[in-house]
Amino acid sequence: MDPHAERWFAAWNARDAEAIMALYADNVVFHSPFVTRLGLSDTGQLTGKSALDGYVRMALPRVRNLKFEPIGVCEGIHDHTLVYRNQSGHIVAERHQYDADGLICLASAAYSTSPLRSEEHTSELQSHSDLVCRLLLEK
Repeated sequence: MDPHAERWFAAWNARDAEAIMALYADNVVFHSPFVTRLGLSDTGQLTGKSALDGYVRMALPRVRNLKFEPIGVCEGIHDHTLVYRNQSGHIVAERHQYDADGLICLASAAYSTSPLRSEEHTSELQSHSDLVCRLLLEK
């Protein structure tokens, strides 16, 4: 797995706010529907590391069973898309773009509309991560 992806999964799964924030650039732009759900922005966008830090520190205590299970990593030129299953069973595709220092400067998350709970389906997705990546790239 890509070293950036390994660090990202390790930091989030450890629920380590400091390690999570160390992955992001000061001028990061972050998009997620959960930003809106938490009432932090009507547009779902946060700009700057300070705003993202507020989101992370608000979200971590609310999701005590947080777990991101990697399904696949789609690599681009200056970015990649992590595909994973979260603790609620939703499939998530999160795109990260990197700056010259290797820090995430743009992050955008998209979530499945309903949870995927079947182990059979999860195994099928894991064995077809290349297909998932190809579909994401065709969007």
